[in-house]
Amino acid sequence: MHTPVWAGTENKIQIDTNKCGYQQLNVTEATEENHWTDEYRSISVPQETIDTWKSYSSTYYYDQLPAQGQKMWDELELACIEATESKSTLTTVVANSYVTGVSKQQFIQWTRMFKISHPQYFFLSNSSGYWSSTDGFRPFLMIYDKFQDGQTRHDAVQEFTKKINTWIQTINKKENDEQKEKCAVDLICNNTIYQAGTFDQSAYSLVCEGKTVCAGYAATFQILMNALGIETIEVVNSNHAWNMIHLYDTWYETDVTFMDQNNEEKAGYFYGIAYKYYNKSRKTFLKEHVLDDNYAGYVPKTVCDSVTGQNYIYQTPYIKNAGNTYCILNGNPEVGEYLLYAVNVSSAPVPSSINFEDKIWKVKDNTIKIQFAIAPQKAAESGGSVKLSATAFGGKGSYTYKFLVYDGKSTWYKIRDFAADSSCIWKPGATGKKTLFVDVKDQAGVSRRAEAAYEINQKGLQVTLKTDVDGKAQNGTQVHLSATVTGGTGDYVYKFIVRNTKDEWYKIRDYSKANSCTWNTGASGKKTLYVDVKDSSGAYKRVSIPFEVVQKQELQAKVSVTPESTAKSGTKVQIQVQATGGSGTYSYKFIVFDGKDTWYKIKDYGKENTCEWTTGPAGKKTIYVDIKDSEGNYKRIPASFEVTKN
Repeated sequence: MHTPVWAGTENKIQIDTNKCGYQQLNVTEATEENHWTDEYRSISVPQETIDTWKSYSSTYYYDQLPAQGQKMWDELELACIEATESKSTLTTVVANSYVTGVSKQQFIQWTRMFKISHPQYFFLSNSSGYWSSTDGFRPFLMIYDKFQDGQTRHDAVQEFTKKINTWIQTINKKENDEQKEKCAVDLICNNTIYQAGTFDQSAYSLVCEGKTVCAGYAATFQILMNALGIETIEVVNSNHAWNMIHLYDTWYETDVTFMDQNNEEKAGYFYGIAYKYYNKSRKTFLKEHVLDDNYAGYVPKTVCDSVTGQNYIYQTPYIKNAGNTYCILNGNPEVGEYLLYAVNVSSAPVPSSINFEDKIWKVKDNTIKIQFAIAPQKAAESGGSVKLSATAFGGKGSYTYKFLVYDGKSTWYKIRDFAADSSCIWKPGATGKKTLFVDVKDQAGVSRRAEAAYEINQKGLQVTLKTDVDGKAQNGTQVHLSATVTGGTGDYVYKFIVRNTKDEWYKIRDYSKANSCTWNTGASGKKTLYVDVKDSSGAYKRVSIPFEVVQKQELQAKVSVTPESTAKSGTKVQIQVQATGGSGTYSYKFIVFDGKDTWYKIKDYGKENTCEWTTGPAGKKTIYVDIKDSEGNYKRIPASFEVTKN
């Protein structure tokens, strides 16, 4: 660790504030839709894994979006999580559907907000795009070239999360939220140099390479704080990124990049960690941190200045009075009244104000009382529904409620952010002992927390059935069915069935340990596909999906010849065929008939749909193209042609 060096008062020493480098996400329209992500969208990701990845980010921006914006974010995030689990080669992550009822400008802003709100998906590059149609806009996010290879991306995910979780364990040993914040700042600054690089818009550059620009600092700080249950967001302008953090019911602005003055010792410059940029107000930050106008309507108000950065050196924000310990929320009378928060109370009730060092300090009212009810009580099955309810009294005015769960290790999950509804439904994932929390905030912004121990037990069978085609196939073709199962006990066996609209049932395959099978489609019409699953204890689960078998189109083709209908003897003629219908891929054979009794094979069967023919003797000819599809279906197409003398 570096030891901070102090050489006098703030106005006699400089801070390097040229440490920017943020680049806005590039969003461009794509001309042609493709299937870049189809190969991994069938991955079944455990709920525990989804919850863990989501815990690294805040829903602050998300909660302010309308329904179509939230749906877009949900689809993009699930695609990102699937990419962390997949070992397939991928170039993008893509939303499933189009965003409707929104302008292009607003859609692009939502895409950029998604990127800075989800720094845990470090493999996303700074390029993205969308497809546009009458249905709206469908977004995709590009993956850095390095992480497009599945195994490389998998290895990077392991390296990244191992480092992040090691830091989280270190930070979580601290006594309270502010001390955890300082520990995170110190870890980042003492393990990073400010330096541009290939991945400097990603947290990967800081976590795995130890070098980055402001974008990497802000992204990493956001990940660490949110993982510890301390809500933190990233804010930006044209070339700089920093953070806003919600600490003790108060929003602050923090710039870890400017705090990190560890790179090199220079005469007249501060060397160390400059806490001048730690937990400040908008008024204090305004000169060096002008917000992008596109974010101004989304970010919270920051109206307090911590005292921790006096003369750049960290100074404790804690004071003791009458047996109670308080954290100084605001120590700058230029931005507001002196304000404290009671973090450790041994003498109750907490006063509304105290006299300390000849100043009157207002104490945020923290006397809210909470009754916390959970149904079912004490325990529930994984994947079930748990109702959380709170009743609050005390404080001031009306309340809002936030529900969280802690896994007993190092991860916090936000069940629901602050809302007026005093109850919510929780769908628990991983089994084990948990601690459930409810935060209650009154109209004055004062918050209190209640908690309850809880246990999640093994869930019953949960089954997903999928096909390798998108809900439709031609009759006479093969469809691959696969089932994914979680829960239950021991090994599973699978049975696959199909039912038509006449309520006729057909067994595709009887019980077997194989979780997939091939179905040969029969008569056209709407169908229902089923899989029956049993576990070792005999527990049973049936799930179904709709499917449609459509009539196979007849094999058709169109032949074009260049020159179109005539050419001189000895010249070269281009023949091309376009085939449709049938099944699978095609092969082509090219022939010419001289109109008398002689046939000439120009080119035997092959995959190429073009060939070149050098004309022979003059006369009227017929060119034929024979086409076969994958099932051996055959079609012959003629084209009249005349060869003239030179």
